[in-house]
Amino acid sequence: MTEDDDDLSFRTTEEVANRALALIALTYRVTTDSLVRTDPDKKGRWLEILDQLRGWVLSQRIDAHLTPAERAAMAQPLGEIDEDTLFGLSWRLQALVAILWALHKIDPMPTYAESYSADALHPLMPFGRPVSEFLANVQLRTEEELVAERHRAEFWDWRGQTDMLRREGGKPPRGKTFETMISDAAQTALEDQVITELRDGDVICNGVLYRALSQEAFADAAWTAQERHLALNWICGCVDDWDETPT
Repeated sequence: MTEDDDDLSFRTTEEVANRALALIALTYRVTTDSLVRTDPDKKGRWLEILDQLRGWVLSQRIDAHLTPAERAAMAQPLGEIDEDTLFGLSWRLQALVAILWALHKIDPMPTYAESYSADALHPLMPFGRPVSEFLANVQLRTEEELVAERHRAEFWDWRGQTDMLRREGGKPPRGKTFETMISDAAQTALEDQVITELRDGDVICNGVLYRALSQEAFADAAWTAQERHLALNWICGCVDDWDETPT
């Protein structure tokens, strides 16, 4: 931990566990809206699942832990969450990955090179069941572990945002090039054990230099890092409001 980490105010295990439940509920809400768009012939089935979800959220008192944005999504009629909002909320699944990692539900933290699938998370989601068992068996990782992972997520998020600027034709700071900026930051990250591999001045994503990723693979890695960084910033107490957590 650095001096800058000394002022962090970490969330309690209970707060993080309740955030996990809220994100689990959101994941299912987003899924129903996605399904009704891709398979509208089964709208009746998706309505049934949405009704079950809302009932579960109320019966398990998860609604008390939803943010305003999450509560608004939960209240929307099936299929009426707008596309941009749905896209953004769908990436909260990767924030949930970081939350579940922090609670020892996932070990180790999955790679930042690509997103973690919803199918892999389903066995960890107590949807439709009492949440008492989920809450009884959670334990928050140590502050040292949380801070170390936050620094790792911060680097990968920075790498994604820097490449987005490069890909969109932006300009690096005066006197710098993207290549030297990335190489210097990656070398420091390697020395600090934030990353484990460096090649040609860049990090590796599934055997490919980050700067050489396809647009689809780049977007996947960048969104993954941003959401996990957001979650870890919140856990470490960098901000109070989840919907406004900076990265």
